[in-house]
Amino acid sequence: YGVIPALVAGLILAGILASTMSTADSQLLAASSSVSQNIFQEALHLKLSQKASMLVARLTVIIIAILGVLIAQDPNSSVFGIVSFAWAGFGASFGPLIICALFWKRTTLPGGIAGMVENNSLPPAPAAFSTIYPYPRHSAFFLCRYRMTLTDFAASNSSKIF
Repeated sequence: YGVIPALVAGLILAGILASTMSTADSQLLAASSSVSQNIFQEALHLKLSQKASMLVARLTVIIIAILGVLIAQDPNSSVFGIVSFAWAGFGASFGPLIICALFWKRTTLPGGIAGMVENNSLPPAPAAFSTIYPYPRHSAFFLCRYRMTLTDFAASNSSKIF
């Protein structure tokens, strides 16, 4: 096929690898600074020097890297599956709340809290809903929306259901 297609493919793959490494670097930096600043200094009220804070951040990076290697070594584990469940929980908890808050006038604080609390327990069990709805990740979103609607109607003492 020639040299040009190989060079183009190499550039595309290099770009994909660079973006992956950049994302991983950003996530490690965010996690390490979160542990050293938010957990140790703010939540636990520990006064750390700048050197100690840097040491905690570096140890956090090492621990996360070791956990990543352990997860990657398991042939039955899938990073995609883990990330998929994380985004399913995030999207199912906050997605309906944001959509309802923007487009439904009757959204209430109790309804939002009920939807978020219920859906924090749903991402581990989307396969259980696959018999009801063929797209298990979407079912958590719709269940949260349903719970918010019921709670909003109960909170507003409304006689109208729809």
